[in-house]
Amino acid sequence: MEEKLPLYICEHADFACSPLDDLVWDRLLAIRLRDIVTGGQPRLSTAVKVCWNRLREAIYFRFTCDDDHVIATMTNHDDSLYEEDVVEVFICDTGKFSEYKEFEVSPANVKFDAIIQYDLDRPPIQVVREWHAIDWKTVTRVSESGYVSIWELPLRNFSVGTPSVGDIWRINFFRIDRGGGQPDEFSAWSPVGTMQFHTPEKFGFLQFA
Repeated sequence: MEEKLPLYICEHADFACSPLDDLVWDRLLAIRLRDIVTGGQPRLSTAVKVCWNRLREAIYFRFTCDDDHVIATMTNHDDSLYEEDVVEVFICDTGKFSEYKEFEVSPANVKFDAIIQYDLDRPPIQVVREWHAIDWKTVTRVSESGYVSIWELPLRNFSVGTPSVGDIWRINFFRIDRGGGQPDEFSAWSPVGTMQFHTPEKFGFLQFA
């Protein structure tokens, strides 16, 4: 039997201070990433939390990544960050898989963003790197035990704009860890059964509350 696609309830958060440090994160449910192919538990843990704020017109993400050997040497926006350690979010706000957006951040806080044009009948995908998210803010902090990456992503970067309570977007979260002596790990919220990240039919559901 095929595994049911996951659902995450994206709570509305009222921040008392900066969204990058606010204690609101403590009360949010964490997503745990799993092996992208098998759905098994990776060697390194990755927790993701998500919330949104209507007045700020933004959606927020926090990745907390265990890591014993961070690899992040790239410095330029839209470098091929997936060749090193990286966390990623793929978002389809319209529910139409022919086009969605990809966001990546490295432990060095370098960003990648693109529009993905997808046609299942006519691969490969088209990656439009010329598109850049407006006012996308990120802070990434590295420690001895890993790194934490927090994002503020304005909702005007999506064609549907600010959602209403109950609206559902399709989404998946990924992490790539280049092992540094250990095997590389590829993790996802909604495992796709292959190494092909760009499988939007397997994206989970994000419901705004």
